[in-house]
Amino acid sequence: MKATRPSRVLSIILMLAIAMASLVSMGTGIMPATQPGSGTDFDIEVGQPKSPVCVGESKMLIVTWSPKSGGVLAPLTGPQVIFAKTLHGTMDKYTYHPGTIAGTTAFFYTATDPGNEVITIQAMSGGESNNGIGFADFEVKKCDYRFTLYAQLNAFTGSGDVQMDFQYTLKAKGLMTSEGASLAGSYESYNNRLNLETIITNYQFPECTLLTWTPGTGTGLVDVKAIPEGPGKAMVVRFAPPQNMTMDLDMQASCDGEPVTVNRYMDLSSDQDPWIEATFPNGAGSVPVKLDLFEKGVRNITNAGYQAYYTVTVTLERVEPK
Repeated sequence: MKATRPSRVLSIILMLAIAMASLVSMGTGIMPATQPGSGTDFDIEVGQPKSPVCVGESKMLIVTWSPKSGGVLAPLTGPQVIFAKTLHGTMDKYTYHPGTIAGTTAFFYTATDPGNEVITIQAMSGGESNNGIGFADFEVKKCDYRFTLYAQLNAFTGSGDVQMDFQYTLKAKGLMTSEGASLAGSYESYNNRLNLETIITNYQFPECTLLTWTPGTGTGLVDVKAIPEGPGKAMVVRFAPPQNMTMDLDMQASCDGEPVTVNRYMDLSSDQDPWIEATFPNGAGSVPVKLDLFEKGVRNITNAGYQAYYTVTVTLERVEPK
């Protein structure tokens, strides 16, 4: 008995379905690469940054690949290429060619605009076949950065029974924002107040009696910028040369009955640009730096045969939006 036409058509459709199913099970690349977790050969693990990440901030993403656990047939070689894709940032590289069947590599990610970031890491073995996929997701926000400058110089002058020691302290602080910044991804703050104070820490002068002493005070203004730069996009903070930086010093003494008055006005401006530069490899924290104003002071004091030393610290703190 011959098969009717409908039954013959049904048989052909069933044969095609079985053939398609066998092709998929053989991993011939029929399955689209946009379906993670189906027919993959590798497990992809992506390090998850702590959320939120600030615009301009950089994070190192550790990516690990290994043969998929529980697979029927383990791959004989590693993926030909690993791709990276971002929505709200950039990578130092978007492709990586592994040379081993399992291993680890690092991608440096820098956030460029706010939003819900999803980083896709995909392993491919050629063509459109998907050999593994992994994700990292977090929020990117616009943040501010708070900076603090603290510098102190200690000078020890005199000899024998004559001793006059001084302490100079320089302070500044402010908040840098990305709003209206002159450079994309940077943070800026203008006209931050500088405060300088000088005090006597030790006075031994048998012939002279200190009558009055007004601690030396100085003020000025400084502009500060923070810019992500270098490998891994460390945050670099630069202080522009201070504006209108001056200091007054007033002292009255009586030496062997004779009055002695000291009134000094000092211009503490600098032509060094940047005036101060501090690099934060991790994007925040505290780092020691050099300061030309105190460098000159220490040099002048030591050249005169006395002792002096100074320390300067710049602190950078990320301020997340409320």
